[in-house]
Amino acid sequence: MTRVFISYRRDDSADITGRIFDRLRAHFDKQILSRDVDVIPFGSDFRQVIRKAVEDCQVLLAVIGPTWLSIASKTGTRRLDDPADFVRLEIETALKRDIPVIPVLVGKAAMPEAIHLPDSLQPLVFRHGLEVRRDPDFHRDMDTLIRGLTGHLNPTPPPVPPTPKAAARRAWKPKKAVVKKAVVAPPAPKAGDRTELVLPGGVKMTFAWCPPDTFLMGSKKAWTLASKDDKKHFEYERLVHRVTLTKGFYMGIYPVTRVQFGLFVAATGYQTEAETCGEYKTWRSPGFAQTNDHPVTVVSWNDAQEFAAWLRDITKRRVRLPSEAEWEYACGAGTTTDYHTGDGEAALKEAGWYSDNSGGQTHPVGELAANAWGLHDRHGNVWEWCQDWYGPYTGSDQIDPVQLTTQSDIRRAARGCSWKLEAKFCRTAHRNGFTPGKGWHDFGFRVCFHLD
Repeated sequence: MTRVFISYRRDDSADITGRIFDRLRAHFDKQILSRDVDVIPFGSDFRQVIRKAVEDCQVLLAVIGPTWLSIASKTGTRRLDDPADFVRLEIETALKRDIPVIPVLVGKAAMPEAIHLPDSLQPLVFRHGLEVRRDPDFHRDMDTLIRGLTGHLNPTPPPVPPTPKAAARRAWKPKKAVVKKAVVAPPAPKAGDRTELVLPGGVKMTFAWCPPDTFLMGSKKAWTLASKDDKKHFEYERLVHRVTLTKGFYMGIYPVTRVQFGLFVAATGYQTEAETCGEYKTWRSPGFAQTNDHPVTVVSWNDAQEFAAWLRDITKRRVRLPSEAEWEYACGAGTTTDYHTGDGEAALKEAGWYSDNSGGQTHPVGELAANAWGLHDRHGNVWEWCQDWYGPYTGSDQIDPVQLTTQSDIRRAARGCSWKLEAKFCRTAHRNGFTPGKGWHDFGFRVCFHLD
Protein backbone atom coordinates (compact mmCIF):
# COMPACT_ATOMS: atom_id res chain seq x y z
CA MET A 1 0.00 0.00 0.00
CA THR A 2 1.32 3.47 -0.96
CA ARG A 3 0.87 5.61 2.12
CA VAL A 4 2.50 8.82 0.84
CA PHE A 5 2.01 9.94 -2.78
CA ILE A 6 4.10 12.82 -4.15
CA SER A 7 2.49 14.83 -6.95
CA TYR A 8 4.76 17.14 -8.95
CA ARG A 9 5.60 18.39 -12.44
CA ARG A 10 8.89 17.23 -13.91
CA ASP A 11 9.29 20.48 -15.87
CA ASP A 12 8.76 22.50 -12.72
CA SER A 13 10.42 20.80 -9.74
CA ALA A 14 11.94 17.42 -10.62
CA ASP A 15 15.32 18.08 -9.00
CA ILE A 16 14.19 19.16 -5.54
CA THR A 17 11.33 16.63 -5.59
CA GLY A 18 13.97 13.93 -6.02
CA ARG A 19 15.77 15.19 -2.90
CA ILE A 20 12.49 15.30 -0.97
CA PHE A 21 11.69 11.72 -2.05
CA ASP A 22 15.14 10.44 -1.09
CA ARG A 23 14.99 12.09 2.34
CA LEU A 24 11.52 10.69 3.06
CA ARG A 25 12.46 7.21 1.88
CA ALA A 26 15.50 7.26 4.16
CA HIS A 27 13.25 8.05 7.14
CA PHE A 28 10.17 5.97 6.38
CA ASP A 29 9.83 2.44 5.10
CA LYS A 30 10.61 2.64 1.37
CA GLN A 31 7.58 0.48 0.65
CA ILE A 32 5.19 3.26 1.70
CA LEU A 33 6.28 6.03 -0.68
CA SER A 34 5.35 6.69 -4.28
CA ARG A 35 6.85 9.56 -6.24
CA ASP A 36 4.33 9.46 -9.06
CA VAL A 37 2.89 6.98 -11.57
CA ASP A 38 6.06 6.26 -13.56
CA VAL A 39 4.81 3.22 -15.43
CA ILE A 40 1.30 2.87 -16.80
CA PRO A 41 0.61 -0.47 -18.55
CA PHE A 42 -0.12 -0.25 -22.27
CA GLY A 43 -3.83 -0.20 -22.97
CA SER A 44 -4.71 0.94 -19.46
CA ASP A 45 -6.80 4.02 -18.78
CA PHE A 46 -4.25 6.31 -17.14
CA ARG A 47 -7.04 8.13 -15.29
CA GLN A 48 -8.03 4.90 -13.55
CA VAL A 49 -4.39 4.03 -12.79
CA ILE A 50 -3.80 7.44 -11.19
CA ARG A 51 -7.03 7.29 -9.20
CA LYS A 52 -6.17 3.82 -7.93
CA ALA A 53 -2.70 4.92 -6.81
CA VAL A 54 -4.02 8.02 -5.05
CA GLU A 55 -7.01 6.16 -3.58
CA ASP A 56 -4.58 3.76 -1.90
CA CYS A 57 -2.53 6.50 -0.19
CA GLN A 58 -3.04 8.14 3.19
CA VAL A 59 -1.35 11.48 2.42
CA LEU A 60 -0.66 13.38 -0.81
CA LEU A 61 2.16 15.91 -1.11
CA ALA A 62 1.47 18.51 -3.83
CA VAL A 63 4.88 19.93 -4.80
CA ILE A 64 4.38 23.44 -6.25
CA GLY A 65 7.24 25.18 -7.99
CA PRO A 66 7.48 28.64 -9.59
CA THR A 67 6.00 27.50 -12.96
CA TRP A 68 3.50 24.96 -11.60
CA LEU A 69 0.52 27.18 -12.50
CA SER A 70 1.58 28.33 -15.94
CA ILE A 71 3.20 25.35 -17.69
CA ALA A 72 1.48 24.75 -21.03
CA SER A 73 1.10 21.62 -23.12
CA LYS A 74 2.27 21.22 -26.73
CA THR A 75 -1.13 22.39 -27.92
CA GLY A 76 -0.61 25.70 -26.11
CA THR A 77 -3.23 25.25 -23.39
CA ARG A 78 -2.37 25.53 -19.71
CA ARG A 79 -1.98 21.99 -18.35
CA LEU A 80 -4.06 22.61 -15.24
CA ASP A 81 -7.00 23.55 -17.47
CA ASP A 82 -6.96 20.07 -19.04
CA PRO A 83 -9.23 17.65 -17.07
CA ALA A 84 -6.92 14.80 -18.15
CA ASP A 85 -3.75 16.40 -16.77
CA PHE A 86 -1.89 13.98 -14.45
CA VAL A 87 -1.23 16.52 -11.69
CA ARG A 88 -4.80 17.78 -11.77
CA LEU A 89 -6.17 14.22 -11.58
CA GLU A 90 -3.88 13.35 -8.66
CA ILE A 91 -4.84 16.35 -6.55
CA GLU A 92 -8.54 16.18 -7.51
CA THR A 93 -8.74 12.56 -6.41
CA ALA A 94 -7.07 13.26 -3.06
CA LEU A 95 -9.29 16.29 -2.37
CA LYS A 96 -12.42 14.28 -3.15
CA ARG A 97 -11.29 11.64 -0.66
CA ASP A 98 -10.68 14.41 1.90
CA ILE A 99 -7.35 12.91 2.94
CA PRO A 100 -4.49 15.19 4.07
CA VAL A 101 -3.21 17.11 1.02
CA ILE A 102 -0.07 19.08 1.92
CA PRO A 103 1.10 21.85 -0.45
CA VAL A 104 4.91 21.85 -0.53
CA LEU A 105 6.22 25.13 -1.97
CA VAL A 106 9.66 24.99 -3.61
CA GLY A 107 11.79 27.40 -5.62
CA LYS A 108 10.31 30.47 -3.86
CA ALA A 109 6.88 29.65 -5.28
CA ALA A 110 3.88 31.40 -3.73
CA MET A 111 0.69 29.61 -2.76
CA PRO A 112 -1.73 29.91 -5.73
CA GLU A 113 -4.87 31.98 -5.33
CA ALA A 114 -8.19 30.17 -5.77
CA ILE A 115 -9.13 32.34 -8.77
CA HIS A 116 -6.11 30.98 -10.66
CA LEU A 117 -7.18 27.33 -10.28
CA PRO A 118 -9.89 25.15 -11.86
CA ASP A 119 -12.93 24.84 -9.59
CA SER A 120 -12.03 21.28 -8.63
CA LEU A 121 -8.58 22.34 -7.33
CA GLN A 122 -9.62 25.49 -5.46
CA PRO A 123 -9.92 23.70 -2.07
CA LEU A 124 -6.14 23.18 -2.28
CA VAL A 125 -5.47 26.81 -1.29
CA PHE A 126 -7.09 26.21 2.11
CA ARG A 127 -4.84 23.22 2.92
CA HIS A 128 -2.04 24.09 5.33
CA GLY A 129 1.35 23.49 3.76
CA LEU A 130 4.98 24.49 4.11
CA GLU A 131 7.96 25.73 2.13
CA VAL A 132 10.95 23.48 1.51
CA ARG A 133 13.94 25.66 0.71
CA ARG A 134 17.30 24.74 -0.70
CA ASP A 135 20.47 24.43 1.39
CA PRO A 136 21.28 25.46 4.05
CA ASP A 137 17.59 25.25 5.06
CA PHE A 138 16.60 22.06 3.22
CA HIS A 139 17.08 19.52 6.02
CA ARG A 140 15.52 21.77 8.66
CA ASP A 141 12.41 22.17 6.48
CA MET A 142 12.36 18.42 5.80
CA ASP A 143 12.47 17.71 9.55
CA THR A 144 9.30 19.81 9.87
CA LEU A 145 7.64 17.90 7.03
CA ILE A 146 8.64 14.53 8.49
CA ARG A 147 7.16 15.44 11.88
CA GLY A 148 3.89 16.39 10.19
CA LEU A 149 3.78 13.20 8.13
CA THR A 150 4.54 11.08 11.18
CA GLY A 151 1.45 12.50 12.86
CA HIS A 152 -0.69 11.48 9.89
CA LEU A 153 0.85 8.03 9.35
CA ASN A 154 1.14 7.05 13.02
CA PRO A 155 -1.58 9.01 14.80
CA THR A 156 -1.76 8.78 18.58
CA PRO A 157 -4.86 6.74 19.44
CA PRO A 158 -7.49 8.70 21.31
CA PRO A 159 -7.70 7.96 25.05
CA VAL A 160 -10.29 5.43 26.11
CA PRO A 161 -13.05 7.30 27.90
CA PRO A 162 -13.84 6.11 31.43
CA THR A 163 -16.94 4.01 31.94
CA PRO A 164 -19.71 6.45 32.77
CA LYS A 165 -21.28 6.14 36.19
CA ALA A 166 -25.00 5.90 36.56
CA ALA A 167 -26.35 9.37 37.19
CA ALA A 168 -28.42 9.92 40.29
CA ARG A 169 -32.09 10.45 39.54
CA ARG A 170 -33.32 13.95 40.17
CA ALA A 171 -36.79 15.33 40.53
CA TRP A 172 -38.20 16.59 37.27
CA LYS A 173 -38.42 20.36 36.85
CA PRO A 174 -39.90 22.16 33.87
CA LYS A 175 -37.31 23.89 31.72
CA LYS A 176 -37.44 27.61 31.36
CA ALA A 177 -38.28 28.84 27.91
CA VAL A 178 -35.18 30.10 26.07
CA VAL A 179 -35.71 33.08 23.86
CA LYS A 180 -33.17 33.05 21.03
CA LYS A 181 -31.98 36.38 19.80
CA ALA A 182 -32.02 36.87 16.08
CA VAL A 183 -28.55 36.92 14.54
CA VAL A 184 -28.18 40.12 12.58
CA ALA A 185 -25.60 40.03 9.81
CA PRO A 186 -23.23 42.98 9.78
CA PRO A 187 -24.08 45.53 7.10
CA ALA A 188 -22.21 45.18 3.82
CA PRO A 189 -19.41 47.73 3.45
CA LYS A 190 -20.00 50.67 1.13
CA ALA A 191 -17.61 51.97 -1.52
CA GLY A 192 -14.73 53.73 0.19
CA ASP A 193 -15.34 52.26 3.66
CA ARG A 194 -12.02 51.71 5.38
CA THR A 195 -10.37 49.00 7.43
CA GLU A 196 -6.86 48.47 8.76
CA LEU A 197 -4.29 45.71 9.10
CA VAL A 198 -1.83 46.12 11.96
CA LEU A 199 1.83 45.25 11.39
CA PRO A 200 4.49 44.63 14.05
CA GLY A 201 5.21 47.71 16.13
CA GLY A 202 1.67 48.98 15.67
CA VAL A 203 2.28 50.26 12.14
CA LYS A 204 -1.01 50.25 10.23
CA MET A 205 -1.94 49.65 6.62
CA THR A 206 -5.23 51.26 5.56
CA PHE A 207 -7.53 49.73 2.96
CA ALA A 208 -10.67 51.03 1.18
CA TRP A 209 -13.63 48.91 0.04
CA CYS A 210 -14.16 48.47 -3.70
CA PRO A 211 -17.65 46.97 -4.26
CA PRO A 212 -18.47 44.28 -6.86
CA ASP A 213 -19.63 45.71 -10.18
CA THR A 214 -19.30 45.62 -13.97
CA PHE A 215 -17.14 48.12 -15.87
CA LEU A 216 -15.54 48.68 -19.28
CA MET A 217 -11.85 47.79 -19.30
CA GLY A 218 -9.41 49.28 -21.83
CA SER A 219 -9.38 52.46 -23.91
CA LYS A 220 -9.83 53.09 -27.63
CA LYS A 221 -8.42 56.55 -27.09
CA ALA A 222 -4.98 55.04 -26.54
CA TRP A 223 -4.25 54.60 -30.25
CA THR A 224 -4.48 58.33 -30.98
CA LEU A 225 -1.79 58.93 -28.33
CA ALA A 226 0.62 56.25 -29.49
CA SER A 227 3.96 56.94 -31.12
CA LYS A 228 5.49 54.35 -33.44
CA ASP A 229 7.44 52.79 -30.58
CA ASP A 230 4.37 52.75 -28.29
CA LYS A 231 1.99 50.98 -30.64
CA LYS A 232 2.40 47.44 -29.31
CA HIS A 233 1.63 48.36 -25.71
CA PHE A 234 -1.14 50.75 -26.69
CA GLU A 235 -2.58 48.05 -28.95
CA TYR A 236 -2.82 45.83 -25.87
CA GLU A 237 -5.31 48.19 -24.25
CA ARG A 238 -7.41 49.06 -27.33
CA LEU A 239 -9.78 46.09 -27.09
CA VAL A 240 -12.42 47.56 -24.79
CA HIS A 241 -14.44 44.81 -23.11
CA ARG A 242 -16.92 44.38 -20.30
CA VAL A 243 -15.55 42.97 -17.04
CA THR A 244 -17.63 41.77 -14.10
CA LEU A 245 -16.02 41.52 -10.68
CA THR A 246 -18.27 39.28 -8.62
CA LYS A 247 -16.58 39.97 -5.28
CA GLY A 248 -15.77 43.23 -3.58
CA PHE A 249 -12.30 43.67 -2.13
CA TYR A 250 -10.26 45.96 0.09
CA MET A 251 -7.49 47.81 -1.77
CA GLY A 252 -4.57 49.55 -0.03
CA ILE A 253 -5.19 53.29 -0.14
CA TYR A 254 -1.44 53.82 -0.73
CA PRO A 255 1.36 51.85 -2.35
CA VAL A 256 3.37 49.85 0.21
CA THR A 257 5.70 52.27 1.97
CA ARG A 258 9.33 51.96 2.96
CA VAL A 259 8.50 51.60 6.66
CA GLN A 260 6.00 48.80 5.95
CA PHE A 261 8.42 46.94 3.70
CA GLY A 262 11.20 47.52 6.23
CA LEU A 263 9.17 45.76 8.94
CA PHE A 264 8.85 42.73 6.63
CA VAL A 265 12.62 42.69 6.03
CA ALA A 266 13.36 43.06 9.75
CA ALA A 267 10.97 40.25 10.70
CA THR A 268 12.08 37.76 8.07
CA GLY A 269 15.65 38.72 7.11
CA TYR A 270 14.45 38.79 3.50
CA GLN A 271 16.80 40.10 0.82
CA THR A 272 15.27 41.54 -2.33
CA GLU A 273 16.40 40.22 -5.67
CA ALA A 274 18.35 43.42 -6.35
CA GLU A 275 20.31 42.90 -3.11
CA THR A 276 20.84 39.21 -3.83
CA CYS A 277 22.25 40.02 -7.27
CA GLY A 278 24.45 42.78 -5.88
CA GLU A 279 22.90 45.52 -8.00
CA TYR A 280 23.90 49.07 -7.10
CA LYS A 281 20.39 50.42 -6.51
CA THR A 282 18.32 48.69 -3.83
CA TRP A 283 15.09 49.52 -2.04
CA ARG A 284 17.21 51.19 0.64
CA SER A 285 19.21 53.32 -1.83
CA PRO A 286 17.29 53.93 -5.08
CA GLY A 287 19.35 57.03 -5.89
CA PHE A 288 17.30 59.82 -4.27
CA ALA A 289 16.32 60.96 -0.77
CA GLN A 290 13.38 59.22 0.90
CA THR A 291 11.39 59.13 4.13
CA ASN A 292 9.49 56.26 5.71
CA ASP A 293 6.34 57.51 3.94
CA HIS A 294 7.80 57.25 0.43
CA PRO A 295 6.63 54.23 -1.55
CA VAL A 296 9.12 51.39 -1.49
CA THR A 297 10.97 51.03 -4.81
CA VAL A 298 13.48 48.68 -6.46
CA VAL A 299 11.23 45.70 -5.67
CA SER A 300 10.50 42.93 -8.16
CA TRP A 301 7.22 41.08 -8.73
CA ASN A 302 8.73 38.18 -6.79
CA ASP A 303 9.63 40.49 -3.88
CA ALA A 304 6.03 41.77 -3.81
CA GLN A 305 4.77 38.17 -3.64
CA GLU A 306 7.02 37.47 -0.64
CA PHE A 307 5.71 40.56 1.17
CA ALA A 308 2.10 39.50 0.48
CA ALA A 309 2.83 36.00 1.81
CA TRP A 310 4.25 37.50 5.02
CA LEU A 311 1.14 39.66 5.45
CA ARG A 312 -1.09 36.61 4.93
CA ASP A 313 0.81 34.82 7.67
CA ILE A 314 0.70 37.58 10.30
CA THR A 315 -2.82 38.93 9.60
CA LYS A 316 -4.64 35.72 8.55
CA ARG A 317 -6.09 37.68 5.63
CA ARG A 318 -5.71 36.47 2.05
CA VAL A 319 -3.51 39.39 1.05
CA ARG A 320 -2.27 39.43 -2.54
CA LEU A 321 -1.43 41.62 -5.50
CA PRO A 322 -4.52 42.89 -7.33
CA SER A 323 -5.41 41.53 -10.75
CA GLU A 324 -5.15 44.00 -13.63
CA ALA A 325 -8.95 44.19 -13.76
CA GLU A 326 -9.18 44.97 -10.04
CA TRP A 327 -6.41 47.55 -10.36
CA GLU A 328 -8.06 49.42 -13.27
CA TYR A 329 -11.53 49.24 -11.71
CA ALA A 330 -10.29 50.56 -8.35
CA CYS A 331 -8.24 53.27 -10.04
CA GLY A 332 -11.17 54.68 -12.00
CA ALA A 333 -13.61 54.34 -9.05
CA GLY A 334 -16.55 54.72 -11.42
CA THR A 335 -14.97 57.29 -13.79
CA THR A 336 -14.31 56.76 -17.52
CA THR A 337 -11.82 59.61 -18.03
CA ASP A 338 -8.06 59.37 -18.58
CA TYR A 339 -7.41 59.99 -14.89
CA HIS A 340 -9.79 59.79 -11.96
CA THR A 341 -9.60 63.60 -11.79
CA GLY A 342 -10.60 64.06 -15.45
CA ASP A 343 -9.04 64.27 -18.92
CA GLY A 344 -5.88 66.10 -19.90
CA GLU A 345 -2.56 66.84 -18.26
CA ALA A 346 -3.99 69.48 -15.92
CA ALA A 347 -6.19 66.76 -14.37
CA LEU A 348 -3.16 64.49 -13.91
CA LYS A 349 -1.26 67.18 -12.00
CA GLU A 350 -3.99 67.05 -9.34
CA ALA A 351 -3.61 63.30 -8.85
CA GLY A 352 -0.20 62.02 -9.88
CA TRP A 353 3.56 62.55 -9.94
CA TYR A 354 5.00 62.22 -13.46
CA SER A 355 7.93 63.54 -15.50
CA ASP A 356 6.77 67.17 -15.55
CA ASN A 357 6.08 67.64 -11.82
CA SER A 358 8.02 64.95 -9.92
CA GLY A 359 11.44 66.59 -9.83
CA GLY A 360 13.04 63.30 -10.86
CA GLN A 361 12.06 61.14 -7.88
CA THR A 362 9.21 59.58 -5.90
CA HIS A 363 7.14 61.55 -3.38
CA PRO A 364 5.60 60.55 -0.03
CA VAL A 365 2.29 58.76 -0.49
CA GLY A 366 -1.01 60.61 -0.12
CA GLU A 367 0.14 64.12 -1.04
CA LEU A 368 -2.14 64.50 -4.08
CA ALA A 369 -5.87 64.06 -4.67
CA ALA A 370 -7.53 60.72 -3.82
CA ASN A 371 -10.18 59.17 -6.05
CA ALA A 372 -13.84 58.77 -5.09
CA TRP A 373 -13.07 55.70 -2.94
CA GLY A 374 -10.19 57.34 -1.06
CA LEU A 375 -7.31 55.72 -2.99
CA HIS A 376 -4.19 57.85 -3.53
CA ASP A 377 -1.25 57.67 -5.95
CA ARG A 378 -3.11 55.73 -8.62
CA HIS A 379 -1.41 57.74 -11.40
CA GLY A 380 2.37 58.08 -11.49
CA ASN A 381 4.77 58.05 -8.52
CA VAL A 382 5.60 54.32 -8.90
CA TRP A 383 4.64 51.53 -11.26
CA GLU A 384 2.54 48.97 -9.37
CA TRP A 385 2.93 45.23 -9.98
CA CYS A 386 -0.26 43.23 -10.66
CA GLN A 387 -0.89 39.52 -10.22
CA ASP A 388 -1.26 38.81 -13.96
CA TRP A 389 1.08 37.63 -16.65
CA TYR A 390 1.26 40.29 -19.37
CA GLY A 391 -0.55 39.57 -22.63
CA PRO A 392 -3.13 40.99 -25.06
CA TYR A 393 -6.81 41.21 -24.22
CA THR A 394 -9.11 38.81 -26.05
CA GLY A 395 -11.77 41.48 -26.52
CA SER A 396 -14.52 39.27 -25.10
CA ASP A 397 -16.48 39.94 -21.93
CA GLN A 398 -14.82 38.56 -18.79
CA ILE A 399 -15.81 37.53 -15.27
CA ASP A 400 -13.15 37.89 -12.54
CA PRO A 401 -10.32 37.70 -15.09
CA VAL A 402 -6.70 36.98 -14.26
CA GLN A 403 -4.37 36.77 -17.24
CA LEU A 404 -2.81 33.31 -17.01
CA THR A 405 -3.37 32.12 -20.56
CA THR A 406 -0.89 30.83 -23.13
CA GLN A 407 -1.10 34.21 -24.85
CA SER A 408 0.97 35.57 -21.99
CA ASP A 409 4.75 35.79 -22.06
CA ILE A 410 7.14 35.65 -19.11
CA ARG A 411 6.51 39.28 -18.15
CA ARG A 412 4.16 40.38 -15.39
CA ALA A 413 1.74 43.28 -15.71
CA ALA A 414 2.35 46.66 -14.10
CA ARG A 415 0.01 49.66 -13.90
CA GLY A 416 -0.09 53.35 -13.07
CA CYS A 417 3.27 54.38 -14.57
CA SER A 418 5.75 56.47 -12.56
CA TRP A 419 7.54 59.72 -11.83
CA LYS A 420 9.86 59.14 -14.81
CA LEU A 421 7.42 59.12 -17.72
CA GLU A 422 5.05 61.47 -19.49
CA ALA A 423 1.33 61.94 -18.89
CA LYS A 424 -0.05 59.60 -21.56
CA PHE A 425 1.48 56.59 -19.80
CA CYS A 426 -0.16 57.44 -16.46
CA ARG A 427 -3.75 56.93 -17.65
CA THR A 428 -6.12 54.55 -15.84
CA ALA A 429 -6.25 52.13 -18.80
CA HIS A 430 -2.55 52.08 -19.70
CA ARG A 431 -0.67 48.81 -19.17
CA ASN A 432 2.77 47.35 -19.67
CA GLY A 433 4.71 44.21 -18.75
CA PHE A 434 8.13 43.66 -17.19
CA THR A 435 10.45 40.84 -16.11
CA PRO A 436 9.23 39.51 -12.73
CA GLY A 437 12.74 39.16 -11.30
CA LYS A 438 13.73 42.78 -11.86
CA GLY A 439 12.93 45.87 -9.80
CA TRP A 440 13.77 49.41 -10.83
CA HIS A 441 13.88 52.72 -8.93
CA ASP A 442 10.38 53.63 -10.15
CA PHE A 443 8.74 50.26 -9.31
CA GLY A 444 6.61 49.54 -6.24
CA PHE A 445 3.29 47.81 -5.52
CA ARG A 446 0.14 47.83 -3.42
CA VAL A 447 -1.89 44.91 -2.05
CA CYS A 448 -5.53 44.00 -1.58
CA PHE A 449 -7.67 41.26 -0.01
CA HIS A 450 -11.19 39.82 -0.12
CA LEU A 451 -13.40 39.56 2.94
CA ASP A 452 -13.59 35.73 2.80
